[in-house]
Amino acid sequence: MIMNSKSIFFLICFIIVPLLFCTGNHRISGGTTDGGNAHICATVLYNKTPVAGATVRIRPQEYLAGTAADPDLIIDTITDQMGRVEITVATDENLVMEVITGDTLAVVKNYQIHDIRTVSDSLILAPTASLSGSFQVPPPSGTVRLMGLEYEAVIDSNGKFEFPNLAPGSYTLYIETNGGGTATINNVNTESGVLSRIESIDITNKNWTVIPPNSFKSDSITIQSLLDAQKPDSIKPFYSIVDTVNGRIRTLRLMNMGITELHPSIVECNFLYTLNVSGNKLTSIPSEIGKCRYLSAFIAENNQISEIPVEISRLRYLEFLKLSYNKLAKINDSIFFLPKLRKLSVGANPIDSLPALIGNLTTLEQLDIYQCNLTRLPDEIGKLINIRQIYADHNKISALPVSIINLKLLEILSLGSNLLTVLPENIGTLKNLKQLLVYDNNLTGLPESIMDIQTLETLNIGKNKLCTLSAELVQWVEKYSGANWLSGQKPCE
Repeated sequence: MIMNSKSIFFLICFIIVPLLFCTGNHRISGGTTDGGNAHICATVLYNKTPVAGATVRIRPQEYLAGTAADPDLIIDTITDQMGRVEITVATDENLVMEVITGDTLAVVKNYQIHDIRTVSDSLILAPTASLSGSFQVPPPSGTVRLMGLEYEAVIDSNGKFEFPNLAPGSYTLYIETNGGGTATINNVNTESGVLSRIESIDITNKNWTVIPPNSFKSDSITIQSLLDAQKPDSIKPFYSIVDTVNGRIRTLRLMNMGITELHPSIVECNFLYTLNVSGNKLTSIPSEIGKCRYLSAFIAENNQISEIPVEISRLRYLEFLKLSYNKLAKINDSIFFLPKLRKLSVGANPIDSLPALIGNLTTLEQLDIYQCNLTRLPDEIGKLINIRQIYADHNKISALPVSIINLKLLEILSLGSNLLTVLPENIGTLKNLKQLLVYDNNLTGLPESIMDIQTLETLNIGKNKLCTLSAELVQWVEKYSGANWLSGQKPCE
């Protein structure tokens, strides 16, 4: 192909000019222009012609539209006479740039900024797309939301909705009917200059749940406010940290975000079922956590928490409490009055004793107390009638309470690396036991009743002092541990 001089000149301008005008006019996500920032220099074009006066909006991908626009989070810029804009951004940003001019042209572009550099780009406008839809059975009322862009369309009385002037692309629709329920439609594709239609959306077979109008938007705004207050070290895309159930945000994941304090505004998130703040720098839990009344799972592992607020006892629906790898010296008594608790994980904390109140947790199914400083288990542990798994490895426990034989549903008993010298004489009454892990103790014998456990699948008795077992017991042990089980034993005295 032969190009004339005019074509060559235009090509040079099209590619080179965007590189020449970076001057640092706008900034997003704070910071200064010295170190840690990059520059986006863009030219808006249509049919190879610069477009002046177009609105260019840039925002983080995790920004939730619908909240009050923070000038440090979202910026609208007007292109100059040459169709150019420039914005300075912080590194490690995932950004969205949207351009819409009039009612006919649009483009959406994503950027991942991971180092200090200048990004020069041309934003090529295309005729806008349109999207419409109709319901097979019109819901009473409601909205359809374009996830990510956060555009909303009202479902009219005929069960129809429409989104005009969209940038061409693939979208996810979130349907929320007032007093009816919610649904999601993925991978809805639109084309430039084309009205795409979704006909006869069928929601009649859904198990709808009555929910307050606009509840998803309301929940989102509440959580965005919490995130703004937290000021985490790192921000993740909004839709990667939440899950929804029946149109309400029920799960919030704030793991590994450098958070030093769980902001008291968490009290406003009283719609949450699951809250995970593991892997941060928390030293305490605010008392306001007790007002998250529907919370069923609170996970705060790998922090520096030293105390549990008494208000946690107000969480009447809490089933899972995971606080391993913190700095708890004791377990607050308030935990033992949680009526629905099924899993308690406090391993890898400097806890030296379990209070007798642990017997109150009759709904408990799993207890994690590994890598603590425990020297004994209280007799009241025998009241945990629904317990199925106990992990108490790497402690200093020298004997087990006789009451442990009352745990008829127990399936896993893990007591490796302790100081045990004997097992309870009637351990064979644990008829559902599948795993018995007592490696690295000081056991010198095994009770004969142990052979009555017919459900056993795994037996680990390595690194003990089992040198005088009866022939019958030896045969039984070899069934689970192999013929070389003695090779790992400690010297007998």
